[in-house]
Amino acid sequence: MGRVPDSVIAILTEGFDEVDISLSKLAARVNMPFHQVVDHYHRTHTHTPGGNVWNIYARYFAENQEQELSRLPGDENKVALSISSSPEVLFRKRCYELFKAEYKDDYSVILETWREAHELENMVGGTVARHQRLFDKTIKNLDHTVSHYLFTI
Repeated sequence: MGRVPDSVIAILTEGFDEVDISLSKLAARVNMPFHQVVDHYHRTHTHTPGGNVWNIYARYFAENQEQELSRLPGDENKVALSISSSPEVLFRKRCYELFKAEYKDDYSVILETWREAHELENMVGGTVARHQRLFDKTIKNLDHTVSHYLFTI
């Protein structure tokens, strides 16, 4: 196959921008966040998984355990904090429910953005092109997030 010519990349970029606009309009029409529309599309129209937000939260929880356990009310919090090893799945699940309740429709965007920032922060090695693709993807997701907030205000 070889290197994709710049002319083809320009055409693909234009087409992908059109798809983004269409998905943004669709999200507004059905009153859903952009990321949920894209996730639904991935699940129903592609063979690529849209991602698993629970798995992202599990990593987020592991790095922010004390902060996340503080979401638990009173006695539940004391019990969870008294466990010296990693908290049971039940506590993590309860924290996840509270995280989702606090951030409502934005929780998956927050977690996906955290994951991307974490990948950028911990990226060692790799090609410049790989770094650029991840950076561009992060910028595009942040752009969609900002656009979503501007349209809902």
